[in-house]
Amino acid sequence: MERNTNYGEKIEKDIDILIEAGLQTGGFPSHINIYAKKKESDEDVIIRVPLKAEFMDEDENKDFFIEVVLPEVGEKVKSEYNVDAVMFISESYLRMANKDFDHEKEDYRSLPVDKEALIIKIETKDSQSSVFYEIKKDGMKVVKDPDDDKTDLVDNITLEFLEDLSGESKEQKGRFSNLLKYFV
Repeated sequence: MERNTNYGEKIEKDIDILIEAGLQTGGFPSHINIYAKKKESDEDVIIRVPLKAEFMDEDENKDFFIEVVLPEVGEKVKSEYNVDAVMFISESYLRMANKDFDHEKEDYRSLPVDKEALIIKIETKDSQSSVFYEIKKDGMKVVKDPDDDKTDLVDNITLEFLEDLSGESKEQKGRFSNLLKYFV
């Protein structure tokens, strides 16, 4: 279960924090992390851009986010920061197609869901990689909110690293790939 993204301690540590938080809270909210330096001070920062659930529920909403919202966010970030890397994190359904499936003509949503997964896509100026984990749910668990002492019932999750889907790639596909271009 060894992931290797080769993006340095800062990003590796951030991935560990995100995974631990998701395991504790029973889910992994979609968001984009931007690793940058402030132009004024050269201080390292992580800018977290949470994606509202409605941006992730329908293709039209995802397209709106990518085509309208993200370019606006990118312009604001570019004005104040020099961006080194971008990470996209989301839960997703994995669907496996056979060799005869024509992605241009057939709707991928017609394929049965094979697995629920946590997808982490990382991009720098020099490389891209993806890290995939299968999300396995085993009942529910009670968790306590540290801020207000309230309890909540959440999914009890374990993750299984999907080595065959993870690793560096020259070209990533999908609307939430190649996000760095919006920030540099």
